[in-house]
Amino acid sequence: MPPWSLLRLMAACTFAPPSVTRAGTIGVPGGPESLAVDQSHGRAFTHLWNGGTVAIDVQSRTVGPTWRNGCNDSRGIAVDEAPGFVFAGCAEGRVAVLDGTDGHVISDLWEVDGVDVIDFSPSRRHLYAPGQISGNTGIFGVSTTGQLGLLGIADGTLYGHCVTTDDAGHAFVCDPRDGKLLVIDDNFGAITR
Repeated sequence: MPPWSLLRLMAACTFAPPSVTRAGTIGVPGGPESLAVDQSHGRAFTHLWNGGTVAIDVQSRTVGPTWRNGCNDSRGIAVDEAPGFVFAGCAEGRVAVLDGTDGHVISDLWEVDGVDVIDFSPSRRHLYAPGQISGNTGIFGVSTTGQLGLLGIADGTLYGHCVTTDDAGHAFVCDPRDGKLLVIDDNFGAITR
């Protein structure tokens, strides 16, 4: 096919973006702050601003009871679907592991200051928590029973309040002051038990 024919064919095609329609709303008094979805169990989790976490049944759109997560100010949230853990990041610097069935705190550590957005690497069983006040990032190992252990503290940046991971040994921390992403090489081994 001559190139001009291909261009004519492409010009004749119209590409419509997929449409999104609202299915409903779910009231979360005192929140919501952050959101994590556990597809395996059909639940979503969100925080309340004042130290609570709630589970939402996605199918029925009902909000469960409030679980105390140990935070003064709840911020970031992540899940480990296989065992059903919910991770809570606290503005004061604490990170906690909650049991996703009844909400009790399994373990917690307080190693950085100013935690907001957190992320979890399921293949490595590492939790990442940037401290926007302390200017560093905590790398935590999470055992299969939900116990947290500090693996290390990486350099970060002041106001670096968000993190994500590629689940392959890298964490990416936002640096809003300089408009950059900081790359953290996580050289700690995967947690296997």
